[in-house]
Amino acid sequence: MPSRAPQPHSLASCATSTRPRPDSPSASVHRTGVASEPSSFDVVLNEAVLRRPIGGDAGMVSQLERLREASELPNVTIKVVPFSAGLHLGVLTGAFGILRFPLNGDGSESEPPTVYADGFTGALYLDKPHEVERYDNVFRNLQQTALDDQASRRLISEVAGSYGQG
Repeated sequence: MPSRAPQPHSLASCATSTRPRPDSPSASVHRTGVASEPSSFDVVLNEAVLRRPIGGDAGMVSQLERLREASELPNVTIKVVPFSAGLHLGVLTGAFGILRFPLNGDGSESEPPTVYADGFTGALYLDKPHEVERYDNVFRNLQQTALDDQASRRLISEVAGSYGQG
């Protein structure tokens, strides 16, 4: 993923979840403030995000190739919910992200998990446990509905190849 903020069109139907990697050997180092392994970044995209042309064919090819490359990183998962899935929970919730923060040295949360939802008139941050749980459930459902990692990569490559051939 580019280091800058997502482009507006990519937020149209996207769900993300970030979490520090507790399984990494340097997870305890992360809690002490010293550099550690990168956090995990899990993304579920609606197929429409891949197919809605923004910025011309060359721009779309570049963006889709970057998505495919990022999906091969060990800490990144990018899955696509295909049109064939029909109406799914991501269409109903809109774009959102679930942020999870590093644990304190004693294993307690440094900050509560927070849901970020970008709306037409502004952003919404939710951190009440019952709110986060509902979005966690939607995210798990989207992950189950989406194509697996390999099939998602193939679809991203296929759509990238279709730009400029029309």
